[in-house]
Amino acid sequence: MITEINKHNRLLTPLRFVVAARAKETTRYAINQLFVEDDTAVATDGKRLHWFKHAWIKPVLESGFYNVVKCTKTILLLDKVENVGKFPKWQDIVPEHDKYFTTNTDRWNMLSTDLGGLGIGIHYGFLEPLGMFDCETLKVSFGEPDRPIKFSISKPEFGCNAVIMPVNYEKPVVKTEQQEVITK
Repeated sequence: MITEINKHNRLLTPLRFVVAARAKETTRYAINQLFVEDDTAVATDGKRLHWFKHAWIKPVLESGFYNVVKCTKTILLLDKVENVGKFPKWQDIVPEHDKYFTTNTDRWNMLSTDLGGLGIGIHYGFLEPLGMFDCETLKVSFGEPDRPIKFSISKPEFGCNAVIMPVNYEKPVVKTEQQEVITK
């Protein structure tokens, strides 16, 4: 059954944000779809995780997996599917950090500079979905440079969250059976 969420539905932007994190390869069924559990929608590709929790979800989407049929700025078409597999225990990877800074979501493209100054490297293309939200507060929580970074978007009526795994640019190590290569 296809569920349509259009530009007149307040769920469109937060769900577009969530589905931006789903895996693109079709062989990983459980993570190339939207997963809904009660009042929470979640998606991940293994390198980033987006979720949105709100009472608005439950009346519109049943718990389970959804294929994304179409996703544009004005419409999201979701098809509920059965027997996809098990979604990862996503709550287990959400970090709790005491260090954070706040900024506005209209500065999402400047976050690479902010995080780089802290010695944290991430795939900066993963920040682009943060730009879907207009001038709202963005809290960036972080720990050590090799730990996941949590992004929390706060709007008066809801919040969306993302976790992005860091990339270590300093000394990536590639191991083979014959040798260990360290690049600078």
